[in-house]
Amino acid sequence: DLALGLVGDYGALPASRMIHYRDRAISVPFNIEIPPSQFAHLKVAVFAHIFFPELTADIRSYLDNIPVGFDLYISTDSDQKKSQIERHFQSFGPGRYEVRTFPNRGRDIAPFFIGFRDEIRRYDLVCHVHSKKSKHNDILYGWREYTFRQLLGSPAIVNSIFHALNSGSVDLLFPDHFGPVVQSINYGY
Repeated sequence: DLALGLVGDYGALPASRMIHYRDRAISVPFNIEIPPSQFAHLKVAVFAHIFFPELTADIRSYLDNIPVGFDLYISTDSDQKKSQIERHFQSFGPGRYEVRTFPNRGRDIAPFFIGFRDEIRRYDLVCHVHSKKSKHNDILYGWREYTFRQLLGSPAIVNSIFHALNSGSVDLLFPDHFGPVVQSINYGY
């Protein structure tokens, strides 16, 4: 089984600064016709951590590219944010949705793996996203949009990802690294 990165553009990063690891990367969308009906039997869920509720509408627009029914689980860290987020999903139709609050510990990962651990197990395909803002460094501007375009940028991209995951050969797909962070990839600090 493989974990594959999704090939994307590196933005303004010079080629001399890129790490070459593309042997396990695929480019989406695939150049084949993939009808979404072939995924109708799969139980699909999206788990979104929305720490910045002002980004909810943007996230909702990307979710509209998922061409099959899915359930949506949203985590945030306050009841006030929960109310703001729920207003954006009042007319959510592809499946059921639920917004839960968790303490602001473990960033987006603790709510996903711990807060929703029982729900994750109920699905065949799971997508995890969050409302990332990298306010501490201007060079990271565009990271969230880049990531969302790679995962949910169009129905054709989502169909290609579903096709790869449903093949039985791939267990995990993630966006290729955002150009400005490629130079920082390490297992040290």
